[in-house]
Amino acid sequence: MLYLTPSVRRMSGYEIEELLGKRAIEFAHPDDVEPCAKLWERLLQDPTEVGRLQFRARRKDGTYCHLHMTVVNRLHDDDVGAVVANLRDVTEDVRKAEEQRSIQQRYDLVIGAAQEGIWEIDVASNQVRVSERYQELTGYGPSDGPRSVDFWLSIIHPDHRELVADALRDHMAARKPYDVTFQLLTAERGYRWFHARGQAALDADGKPVRFAGSLADVTEQRETQKALELSEERHSLMVRGVNDGIWDWDLIDPAKYYHSPRWYEIVGYTEAEFPKGPAAYFDLVHPDDRPRVEEALRRNFERGDRYALEIRLKHRDGHYLWVLTRGETVRDGTGRPLRIVGSICDISERKQADEQVLSLQDQLAHVGRLGAMGEMAGGLAHEINQPLATIHLDAAAAENLLNAGKFAEALEVVRRIGENALRAGEVIRRLRSFVRRDVVKTELVDVCTLIQDALPLVEHEFRRHSIQVNYHPCEVAKIYADGIQIQQVVLNLVKNAIEAMAESDQLRVLTIDVSGDSQSVAVAVRDTGPGLAAEIRNRLFTPFQTTKPEGLGLGLAICRSIIESHGGRIAAKPNEEAGMSFSFVLPIRVSR
Repeated sequence: MLYLTPSVRRMSGYEIEELLGKRAIEFAHPDDVEPCAKLWERLLQDPTEVGRLQFRARRKDGTYCHLHMTVVNRLHDDDVGAVVANLRDVTEDVRKAEEQRSIQQRYDLVIGAAQEGIWEIDVASNQVRVSERYQELTGYGPSDGPRSVDFWLSIIHPDHRELVADALRDHMAARKPYDVTFQLLTAERGYRWFHARGQAALDADGKPVRFAGSLADVTEQRETQKALELSEERHSLMVRGVNDGIWDWDLIDPAKYYHSPRWYEIVGYTEAEFPKGPAAYFDLVHPDDRPRVEEALRRNFERGDRYALEIRLKHRDGHYLWVLTRGETVRDGTGRPLRIVGSICDISERKQADEQVLSLQDQLAHVGRLGAMGEMAGGLAHEINQPLATIHLDAAAAENLLNAGKFAEALEVVRRIGENALRAGEVIRRLRSFVRRDVVKTELVDVCTLIQDALPLVEHEFRRHSIQVNYHPCEVAKIYADGIQIQQVVLNLVKNAIEAMAESDQLRVLTIDVSGDSQSVAVAVRDTGPGLAAEIRNRLFTPFQTTKPEGLGLGLAICRSIIESHGGRIAAKPNEEAGMSFSFVLPIRVSR
């Protein structure tokens, strides 16, 4: 280098004196040495060529700058005699171009990875450019290049074209957001739902020059939403159509709960009037019923047991109404409780009818007992009066004969007294035989069928006292027995269990288990009542022993007589948790 302008010092960082006498190629980037050498060779071979080259030159600090060089061969010019080069520092231009390429690359990556299609409208040319994803969604490829706005408008569903056109006009004129959902005719899949959003770019005068945005296929979402709306509509119709009030409580977030309109109607509140949160429900429960509700919920959480209880709820006007409430816990895959859902049904009228029926039944039973007692008393009086009267007369006669010293005649009278006493005793024995039914008339019966037929007879008692019945029959349960008597034993045990649980605050559950094998059939009746003290259990089956204020103490004694007359045995024991268990075992065949 023979001559350098001062600007070289600014571009390279070298002093002019440090560069004079050096070869320019010595400062070129290693990757640019070969292009520089080839340009030099061409200039030497063809002095008329004007060489142009952009290359990297090393600065004094070791960094490289980008230079654009224009070179001419003036070696044969007598006035110059040198190769003249004009250098321009284009480092900043290169940096901006690389930055632009990087931005474009990132943009292309984002567009390529997006699930939405990208579109751009050139307002001046009325042409639309779309991304590859846009082409995949619509099925229209780039074979014909950019398509016009009119083409894309033409494949919009006829019912939606005005909607899209209005959205475009509103965005251009009033700057409203362009956000619209419509159906578009795809190339292969017919009409599908799409959601489009866009933004216009304006020039200095506020006129749109470009319009760009995105397009997403929302067909599946629309179908899912439509199915959800249909499901919600059906649910709403179902809830309104049934007589039950529905409730749904979130156990994770107590602030989330739902009561159906019918629920509020039953308790007399509007949704706005009823206190917020499920806890307010428990304030409505009658204090005497609250322990059973809490116990049912506890078992439901711990064991997953569904529950059904008849309880009293306080109406808004202050009176208590009877409802049948059911509940069940919803759990996740690990068994953790998430929600509890259920219903209430107003059964006040039914309870009132049940009470009337029970009252009539009690009255009828009382009349029946009086009638039976009258008949029995009349029968006993008739049967016993005659031998007793004869005994009385014979006793007087014997006394007279003895006073008269007629001992032989008196002995005969005494003999007749003995016979009439035996006759009176036979009347009592026949009564006892009637109670015990010493002669058993047997036939093949199914114990499970007997129980199944007997339970409806006390169904009203179950409802009256909110008793949950668990009946577990078995397949092997046929025996030779007097079916009426066995059924009477079961009814007696069941009624005793109902009376034991009637005043209990615990969850009232009656369980009847039937089991059998080739030798015998066993029946167990278990309750969740308060149980019995040990001294009472020891004399349960003794006649005239009772824990009931108005009881006669004959029920269990008669049960024992019936079971033993069939060759079986009956027993009672306390349950592990609460209540008593009465069970009896009967042989398949009774020895005659």
